[in-house]
Amino acid sequence: MTYLIFFVALQLIRFIGFGGLVAKSGGQAWKTLIPILGELEILKMIERPWWWIFLIYAPIVGYIMYAVMIVEGLQVYKKRSFQDHLLGVLSAGLYLRLVSMDEKIKYTGPELRGFKGKGRDWSEAIVLPS
Repeated sequence: MTYLIFFVALQLIRFIGFGGLVAKSGGQAWKTLIPILGELEILKMIERPWWWIFLIYAPIVGYIMYAVMIVEGLQVYKKRSFQDHLLGVLSAGLYLRLVSMDEKIKYTGPELRGFKGKGRDWSEAIVLPS
């Protein structure tokens, strides 16, 4: 019973967070209320493969994938700062609602996926020497 309550609460938080972003990207927000259909709509928005649905519902991995979807959801709206990503993940996606309500922010798609700033480039060079 506890897992069911947690699952329903997570679905409602996902609808509140991702519903506005999906609608802003041209999708249908009501689909985010339905468990598997909602994830497929989000994956379509962030342009990720459909088979990620299996990772989303896998034990333990699903929580990590939810955080990845939040970060990717922010990136397709040019919210690429560490602060935005941290707010999104720590609020379990509720920060996405604020992003979707901001009229200045537009959907751009995952155009700069893999972009590295100077700090990340240097840290990877130090930690991962070739």
